[in-house]
Amino acid sequence: MARYEVCGNDYELAFEVITAGGSRSFAKQSSVAVLSYFLLCLALLSGCGGSNAVCGQDLPSLEPSRAAPGETFRLHGGGFREGCNDSNLPFQKDSARRDIRVEMRQGGKSWTLASGLSAGGSPDYTLDVKLKVPADAKPGKAVVAIPDPNNAEPPKVPFRVLGGGQG
Repeated sequence: MARYEVCGNDYELAFEVITAGGSRSFAKQSSVAVLSYFLLCLALLSGCGGSNAVCGQDLPSLEPSRAAPGETFRLHGGGFREGCNDSNLPFQKDSARRDIRVEMRQGGKSWTLASGLSAGGSPDYTLDVKLKVPADAKPGKAVVAIPDPNNAEPPKVPFRVLGGGQG
């Protein structure tokens, strides 16, 4: 029994070398070669980077990134998928994320700007939506966030709420 670490995961491997008239030295070399090949295959199949390496959600862009209450802005981003086939195995399936919620947060207050949205399909799983700055948002810094049930804290995109006469 041998224990190996591949891509941060621990694996136990039990193997037995059966020789038919071969020398012990040759048997050891053969078993090391077979074991090395096995571990390489295992590393390639496991993805070695997890879902965040290939399947992470892009940080959305906001256009414009500043607007006054009641004005609209556009959010565009990719990577909004359910599942993650980062190793291209046929039994792993991706699908567009549904029931997406977009929030604006400012000074301890949070507004839902949109909910029930669905991302576009493969390969980019994009979300492109026009949103409106809440009427009761105050001039100053804010963030736009898209909560993901799989992440404790969503990425936040900076936004500036403009007051009267600012541009």
